[in-house]
Parts: sequence; C-alpha cells; structure tokens
Amino acid sequence: MWCVTQQSEVWIIGAIALLIIFAGACYLWYQHELAYERKKDAISTEFARQWEIERKASATPVTKDENQAPAESHKPTAEKPINESTAEVETNTEAETQQANTPSVTAEVADVPTSPHGFGPYPEVPDDLRSIQRFKPVWEYPKWPNVRMAKAHELMDRVAIKLWNEDKRDWVGMGGDENNIYVNYPNTVYATWKETTDDDGNPIRYITSLSGSSAAVQRIKSNNIARLGRPGLKTAADIPSDIDVKLHSEDGINPYEYLNLPR
Repeated sequence: MWCVTQQSEVWIIGAIALLIIFAGACYLWYQHELAYERKKDAISTEFARQWEIERKASATPVTKDENQAPAESHKPTAEKPINESTAEVETNTEAETQQANTPSVTAEVADVPTSPHGFGPYPEVPDDLRSIQRFKPVWEYPKWPNVRMAKAHELMDRVAIKLWNEDKRDWVGMGGDENNIYVNYPNTVYATWKETTDDDGNPIRYITSLSGSSAAVQRIKSNNIARLGRPGLKTAADIPSDIDVKLHSEDGINPYEYLNLPR
C-alpha cells in the first residue's frame, strides 16, 4: 500500500512538473508570437502610411510642374517646371516723361520691380532661357505675390536663372522649399532613407520620401508594385541601375547661400 501511494505521488509530481514545463513553453511561444505580431503591425503601419501619402499625392493636382513628381513627404514643398507657373505679378516699367517749360529738357521716372521678401531687384531673365525653355518667372504674373509659398517660388526662379547663366542647363524642373531647393535632372531622384529589420533581424533599408524627375520616380514605383504585387516599402531593389539617387539631406541647394541673399 505504501508503495502504491509513493508511486502515485511520483506520478503527481511528474505531472505537475510536466504542466509547469508546458506552461513555460507556452509563455515563451506567446512572447515570441507577440513580438512577431508587433513587428508585423509596425511594418503594416508603415506600409499604410506610405500608401496614404502616395494616395494623397496622386490625388492632389500638380499646379506648378506637370513633369515633376510630388515628394512623398508631409513637409510642404513647392514644385516648379522650366516652362510653367501659376503665380503672376504686375509690374510697371513704362517711363513717365514730363516736358519742362525749357526746351530740350525731359525727365524719365521708371519703377524698378523689387522682391517683396527683401531680396532686392529681380534678376534679368536671359532671352534664350525664355525662348528655349518657355521660362517665365513667377514675379511677372498678375497674382504675384499673393500665391502659396511665394518666397520658395521666387527663390526657385532666381536659382534657375543663375544656373542658366552658369551654363548649367540640363535640368528639367525644381522642387523643395525656401530652405532647400532640389534641381531635377533626367534619370535622377532625391530620397530619404530609413532602416527596419525583418523577422530574422536582418536590416531593411527603405525609402520614406522620394522626389525628382516624374519618369524616374514612376519607374521606381512600377518596379515596387511588380516586386510586391502592390505598393509597399520601396528599397534599393526597386531602383533601376541607370537612375542616380541623391539624398534630400545632402544634395539640395541652400538658396540663400547660393544666391548670396539675406534671410
């Protein structure tokens, strides 16, 4: 009888130990799955954020540049092509001539158009820039300066004129804001990168902001959809080998320094 009781106790202790081991294994499995699900949720959230940004960007009319891809970013930017503008400014350059009582004495008074942002007189637009690129600066239109991001657009036009005068003429548009101007070239994009990790802990570097030549940007987006079956995080695998990728953080032009203008 004593042996049976002792054997029963051993079985009970063994069962309890087995139950503890099983509960511990379940807990570890749960923690692993929870971490996995959290990572999936984080990546899914990033997918959704990128998709929403692209959806809003594609739904927003491009009024400054039909050839310019909108930046995938929450930061407000201005976009301008080389041959189109939506803002206008009226100037009066007609000389007012007064005839004095004394013969052969005349006086001419002319208004010199000046920047409302403290940048001084507007630069002269080269004739070949006007004729070849159909370029018309933002300050020559009637609505000027009552336009959105007026300062940024003025700075972009000033940068465009200086680039042209320096014989740098292969650009196809511009974007950015008053602090950084991105000159767009064929087969060139500007990107902002971020890193995450996959399920095995391997780093994944992906693009959070993309702008530049619309043709180049569209090729990257098309490759991304072809690779994933839907729009998702864009990585280096989506970028064609003939596209030059510059960095938003390093390759923009500081217009104040480039043009030697006061802030």
